[in-house]
Amino acid sequence: MSKIDLNTRFISENHKVFVLHPGKRKRFYEDFAERNAVFLDIPGTQLPQNLDLENVRHRAAIYMGRHIGQWYRNSQSTKNKPSSQISAYLNKVAQQSTIPRYMSEAKALYRTAKPGDLVVVPGSGYMSRVFIGEFTDTFDPAHSVAARIYPADPIPARNVKWIHTRQIKAHFSDRLIKLMQNRQALIEISDIAEKKEIYDLCYKEYNLGDEAQGRIRVTKSHIDLRDMVDANDFVSYFVAMYSAKLRGELPEFMGLDWKAAAEEFYDRDLLTDTSYSINSPGWLKLRSSKFVLPAFVGVLLTLASSGATLDQAKQIEISNSSMVTNNECVLEISQTVRETLEMMNAGEWERICREMKELEKNVGLESTMTLKP
Repeated sequence: MSKIDLNTRFISENHKVFVLHPGKRKRFYEDFAERNAVFLDIPGTQLPQNLDLENVRHRAAIYMGRHIGQWYRNSQSTKNKPSSQISAYLNKVAQQSTIPRYMSEAKALYRTAKPGDLVVVPGSGYMSRVFIGEFTDTFDPAHSVAARIYPADPIPARNVKWIHTRQIKAHFSDRLIKLMQNRQALIEISDIAEKKEIYDLCYKEYNLGDEAQGRIRVTKSHIDLRDMVDANDFVSYFVAMYSAKLRGELPEFMGLDWKAAAEEFYDRDLLTDTSYSINSPGWLKLRSSKFVLPAFVGVLLTLASSGATLDQAKQIEISNSSMVTNNECVLEISQTVRETLEMMNAGEWERICREMKELEKNVGLESTMTLKP
């Protein structure tokens, strides 16, 4: 039995996105990019895995790293290097009446940030590239990075996978640019609109709560306008099919010809946004308040492109490699596709497949989902 991989990121409500400044004057920008790691400016220290700011020794470890970093930057030629023993800082830290912001930032980076959370690293100018990465694992106290300016004093670090590095700072929204210009070392983005701006760059397909986004590729370099209209009509037909499924009227939908079915059942409220990339190659983006809809369209496009018979299409297994386990959303998508195909006759399916092959030839229409044997 073949499988379709949705390649869709399901984002939880507690997913976090941080802006991390790569040190004063962006001194760690190249270190971050080359080492696939991020860190704060606290060389020569070691942090526990479960950093607890109520623990004086843990706070002293952060203070020591910050103190050593300041010595490197300001006066290493005239003063003795600060102690590398955490115990030397315990009394100083114990006397603090409040917890400094830089310690809270350390906790956020080394403990709060979970695998899968995102980190945004800006460069120094408006035309510099912004690196967006995903934390790949929990903090490992044994993992450190020797930055260029502190070769003898490694810094505790978090591993990241850079998943978007092409966009320059000037092309972000004004609000995100302000966050990138803020001098605070680490900032958590809380506004959902700003988080979505980051998600749109990182994930072609994603679900966030009840909202979902999917993209359909248009891969031909040269496209006739009429062929693009046909592609839009084809995608609209699947949107109308999903609308009929929601209304419990698939038999009525299947009983109409193509244009009549799309005209009667297409529901504009199902798509909260539709946008195009006019590049060649480009894409069509669908955003819906129904999380099943973009995946439903993508799965049917993938099946129609595969040459599968209707019986084979009904037996397809749907999975999602972007998640460790398939959740209830994947099960609902599978059920919706299967129930729809059960209502379809072989003649209708063959017509859909022929149309898909024609659009592949004319505009390079294809799903971002993957068919696996």
